[in-house]
Amino acid sequence: MAVPVGAQLACSLAGAIGFVLTIACFFPGYMSPDSVEQLRQGRALSFGAWHPPVMSLLWGLLDRIVPGPAGMLVLHNIIFWIGLGLFVYHLALKPFWAAAAILLIGLSPPVFSLLSTIWKDVSMGSSLLLACGLLLRADRRDSKLAWAMAFPLLWYASAVRHNAIIAVIPLVIWAVLIAGKLFPSKGRRPWLSIAMRASSLVILLGATSAGANKLLSPEPSPFPLQQILAHDLVGVSLETNTLHLPDYLTAELTSRDMIGLQRLYTPNEVVPLFCCDGIGRFELTTDPDKFSHLWTEWRSTIPHHLGAYVRHRTKVFKSEFTIGRNTVCLPFWDGIERNSLNIVFRPTGLNRSVMSILHRVKDGPLFWGWLYLVLLAILLGAFWLGSWPDRVLALLIGLSGVLYGLAYFFVSTTCDFRMHWWTVLTVFLLALIGIASWFNATRVTAHRS
Repeated sequence: MAVPVGAQLACSLAGAIGFVLTIACFFPGYMSPDSVEQLRQGRALSFGAWHPPVMSLLWGLLDRIVPGPAGMLVLHNIIFWIGLGLFVYHLALKPFWAAAAILLIGLSPPVFSLLSTIWKDVSMGSSLLLACGLLLRADRRDSKLAWAMAFPLLWYASAVRHNAIIAVIPLVIWAVLIAGKLFPSKGRRPWLSIAMRASSLVILLGATSAGANKLLSPEPSPFPLQQILAHDLVGVSLETNTLHLPDYLTAELTSRDMIGLQRLYTPNEVVPLFCCDGIGRFELTTDPDKFSHLWTEWRSTIPHHLGAYVRHRTKVFKSEFTIGRNTVCLPFWDGIERNSLNIVFRPTGLNRSVMSILHRVKDGPLFWGWLYLVLLAILLGAFWLGSWPDRVLALLIGLSGVLYGLAYFFVSTTCDFRMHWWTVLTVFLLALIGIASWFNATRVTAHRS
């Protein structure tokens, strides 16, 4: 299907309007405690492993040009709005509908509100969106350049979140399928070749992104995985009414009974186990031996108490996706966390008006994580059962979002809405693909008649 005349201008204008409005509303950008810590590390060029250092390094370099969060705010929004515009453009919608789709998605509260904040979740989601736009261009225009340009974005997305590789895998498979058209070969077993190429690329992206983060944080720092392991062991301990923790953690408790653990535990997040009043909290260890004891305890406990583990993890998952909750857990940030970097946010009239609207809808359906999982399942089912022209790309993008969301059953550390922002974006992308397919089919039928 040829792209209608004027669509490029319409998409460019819509993307530019969205970009300018976002920057005008949230400049210089919001910062949570995580953001403040990443900028502090970037300025000092001294990194820990808790937050993947690649993003902190990039932020530190931008900070030398534009101090504070403004550089990253602009970068994230350039990546996002170009990615969304590119994706919509290559769906070949008529100019009006293309522009409307870009603005409706980009300015929708669950998307627009997070574009305000310098978070690794936004960095990852925006990068994956632009990668999808480039891969769609490579598919539609047989562009080897667009295909190649998608990989640095897939690599960066893999580097800025520890669990991002789960979302990257289906997109790599899509890239390999496109490569089969761009770089044809005479192999007799195409599916075996696709599997081998995709596996090799995933391993390469995962290894190099993890390696880059490792090189940037050579000094001992807390093992990020320990927060999940400790949370699981505390949850299982409370479910079984038996203490399942390594000695170095129980030594930190003011009370060794279940009441002491109950005071620290919440399925909403892991932070209370380690922070912040210093009374009876657990140690965040940098000692490999202590971490090894924690890992050993987890491996010996969980297989023997699978029911308790599943119940604990179900509570965590339900909290993140607003199942059985009256309020959404941190749907978005507002302002800049008080910090020692002397960075403050001064709201404008536009900012106050927008935030007033966002606060009115923050606990409504637009921010219910479970609803996006349901919609994604419905859309995936429709594409799987139907004979859609873009069936494969829709299934792979949807698979990226659903795998990323469902994986939080095992690795979620907080109930924040931002954690599954990429899953939310994939729902919009699949809906766009479906709408575009319907519009284009109607146009072809009308032309033939």
